[in-house]
Amino acid sequence: LGIPFIVLGRTGSGLLATTLAVVFATIGPLIYRFLQKKAESVLLTQQRHYQKILLQAALGMVTEHNLNKLSKLIVYILRKTINLNFSAIFINDKKNNSYKLGAIQSRDNPDNQDINISEEHPFIFYLKKNREPFFFEEMPIYIKNSFDLPFKPRIIIPALAGSELLAFVLLGEKSNTQPYTEEDMNVFKILSRQAALAIQNCVFFEESKDAQQRMFSAEKLASIGGMADGLAHQIKNRLNQFSMASGELKFEIEAFIAKHDKLMSDDSELGKTFGYLKKIAVSIIENVK
Repeated sequence: LGIPFIVLGRTGSGLLATTLAVVFATIGPLIYRFLQKKAESVLLTQQRHYQKILLQAALGMVTEHNLNKLSKLIVYILRKTINLNFSAIFINDKKNNSYKLGAIQSRDNPDNQDINISEEHPFIFYLKKNREPFFFEEMPIYIKNSFDLPFKPRIIIPALAGSELLAFVLLGEKSNTQPYTEEDMNVFKILSRQAALAIQNCVFFEESKDAQQRMFSAEKLASIGGMADGLAHQIKNRLNQFSMASGELKFEIEAFIAKHDKLMSDDSELGKTFGYLKKIAVSIIENVK
């Protein structure tokens, strides 16, 4: 806008200077907006690049059917793509009525931390009420004070299916100290929905696998039970045959001894032999019983 005054001083033409002032005043804001968009495009190229990667990763989550691998995949992609100080995910543990640390990616915290948050914790109720990604500072003070973790999150992303909170993701600060933008939050919303769907798939496959295993075990036990019944039946048949045969043998020996009493008295060796045979027959009967 200083150019018209220079023209006015050199040419003395007020009309020309006024015309230039009007033209520059008109196109100046347009040029400014154009340059601003170009600058933002250059500055946000990296951010849009990782947002695109996150969207592609979110769509691919549903192909993973192992919950443990899915948890590690989510935190790894988030931390490496956005270049975060840390990222962590807590999964609903229905057996213990809590949310257990499923996986964490961080420079300062080991990957095998055992951290649980009870379902009765105020933070969990707040997540179920506020279903979309939000900043940690947005929570009420009493909830922030009760949030006892070895790391302080910057962004919290809940993953819900209906009214059920399946998991939630905690994101730290960006390593390059850049702020989270509105576009980031929109990407996190999509990521939240896809993560919830992927977790549901994992839970379904694991429950189906457990159910199949239980059915297989039940069928195996039933098969073993049927085989045991068959074996028991066959063994009883054989034992019954042994019992009948040894009983008949005992009666035959007793009948022979009674009928040939004189012969047994005259031949002591023969008497001992028949007495021993009778003893064996009695022993068989007792063992069969």
